[in-house]
Amino acid sequence: MPINKEELLAEFLKSFKIAVNGALLYTKSHPFFMRYIEDLKRKIDPLFDFLNPLKVVITPNSLVIDDKTFSKTSWYDELVKILHRRKIKSIEFKRGITGQELVVLLDRISLPPLEILKQGGVDRIFSRNDNTHFTIEELDYSSLLIDKEGEGFNEAWFSLVESSINHNETRKINEFADNFQIIVAKIKINDLVTDERLRKSMSDFMNYLKVNQKEKFNKCCQELLESALKYRGELDEAQLLSLQSFFIGLDEKDLANVLWNKLSLDDDFGPVGLRLFSQLAGKDKHKTIVSTVFDKARDISPASGASRIKEKIEKLFSASDNIHIPEIYQNMLSALRENSSLEDKIAFDRDQVDRNYRFILLNLIIEEKDDGALSMLLEKVMEDWDTIIANRDFEYLKNLIEVSRRKTSENPDCRRIFKKIDDRIGSFLEAAVFEQPFNQSIKPLIESIEKSSAGYDFYLEKIFNDKKVNQQALSLFFRLFPGDLERFRNKLEQNRADIDLLVNMIEDLKHVDSLVSLDVLKYLFYSCNEYIKIEALRAMQECSNFDKEFLFSIITRENNALKKEALQVIMRDQEMLKEALQMLFDIPNSFGRSNGVIIERISLVEEIELKEASAFLAGFSRKMFFWNRALRLKAREVLRKWNAE
Repeated sequence: MPINKEELLAEFLKSFKIAVNGALLYTKSHPFFMRYIEDLKRKIDPLFDFLNPLKVVITPNSLVIDDKTFSKTSWYDELVKILHRRKIKSIEFKRGITGQELVVLLDRISLPPLEILKQGGVDRIFSRNDNTHFTIEELDYSSLLIDKEGEGFNEAWFSLVESSINHNETRKINEFADNFQIIVAKIKINDLVTDERLRKSMSDFMNYLKVNQKEKFNKCCQELLESALKYRGELDEAQLLSLQSFFIGLDEKDLANVLWNKLSLDDDFGPVGLRLFSQLAGKDKHKTIVSTVFDKARDISPASGASRIKEKIEKLFSASDNIHIPEIYQNMLSALRENSSLEDKIAFDRDQVDRNYRFILLNLIIEEKDDGALSMLLEKVMEDWDTIIANRDFEYLKNLIEVSRRKTSENPDCRRIFKKIDDRIGSFLEAAVFEQPFNQSIKPLIESIEKSSAGYDFYLEKIFNDKKVNQQALSLFFRLFPGDLERFRNKLEQNRADIDLLVNMIEDLKHVDSLVSLDVLKYLFYSCNEYIKIEALRAMQECSNFDKEFLFSIITRENNALKKEALQVIMRDQEMLKEALQMLFDIPNSFGRSNGVIIERISLVEEIELKEASAFLAGFSRKMFFWNRALRLKAREVLRKWNAE
């Protein structure tokens, strides 16, 4: 049992995270959920001796308690994301909080974010309850809108903009404007011209800015126009006029800025986008827009990527033949294509010269037959080693590895000459595999490692002491040390209380997807708590390998939560599934003695919609005699639900 504040806080947050997940998965009366509540109550009460009240502040990337920040692990990241999306800024707990109050708290914050919004927000939801021992502070509306993804975004936009404008909440409107590029990327242009409610809310927002914040109005108009120019569909005249109305307030300079950004920065901008721009800009502004674009082209420097812009304009010009674009813009493209200021100047590049020299050395190494000369050439490469690594020249390393293999294949005696540089490459790659974030460019190079230069202890130190675990490192470790996992299991045993480490490792193990990774997942199942058991089984659902005997032992001996996860692994193999269902339902049941067990298992297959069990349920639905009544009714209920009766 932890006795200091730091340990108590860590235990509390882990229990809180599990309880929040439980609230998302189960009803508030479910035994598992109530068990999580009891554990949370046990973990929070000792903390009041140090902190009363206990306030958890939720920032976009971390949790903060008593000026201590908890972040940078998937464990905290997931909890932050759940609370942040429900626009909860902080939760304050006070001594004396009851289990029932914790149930109310978790039951309310487990509501979907959009449902919370529809009910008037967190403040209104909790104002309906007499919460004497906890307080919720609501996050600004704008953060919910900016973070909102997928279905329901339009509804969030309607509600938040309407509320903010009606109440003249300048701070919120400003935040929408400051983050408008993020927001407008989520609005479909087709919706904007066909959905009257969305169009009106956008118009109200723009008009508010036009009257009160002219500078922000110009910025948002330009960002909306840039987004609109990505549209590739057809718009009729009424829709064009509707869309054009948003940009009437932009002057020629603003419009020219948008067009130049598209021409110079957007590789996807083509003739369709240019035609749409000409339609939205308005005929009376074309001449000034084109003149301003020419001014920008004259000022561009070779260092700004002038030749790339010229190449893009060349493609745009040649592709625009079959698309009706006003003549003034056709002439603009033609003139830009001939613009001499868009020609790059040749410059002396010392770095490229040095790299060419190293590749010349490689060519000499390939052709060299004399051992002495070969050693001298390799020493020249070694002299540049620090530069190669500093520049992350993975292409050169790949070629160096291939040359080494080719030479040693042709002449095995060359291995002693290449050993030093092979070890240097191996050591670098084995260290690089633990770098965060992982550089995908080295993945093909890692696959070339046949023998470890760093040693077994290096991996144990990185994984268990430095907590640097990722799928590439685990995959390489298992490949280099396939038959020496005992010490690895011992380390797992020593760290089984480190939930963060184990959860991260399980996430990576499912991507490693080998017999060794399956063996480690099984070991974690046998040696850890139920939460880790469930995570291990969920990982197995994504692995191509499985252990039939192991899975069958779970569905015959373990509780329903574990049975459910094991069945979802078994479901991938129809023959194995038939055996599993036989084991679940073909059990002795004289005079209904096993009815309770069978009903529980019917509920289990109902929960995961395992319709392959329909044949067994059909048999139970026809059971006679009064003692089978509950079994008969349950089977019929599920069959009706599945339309299988």
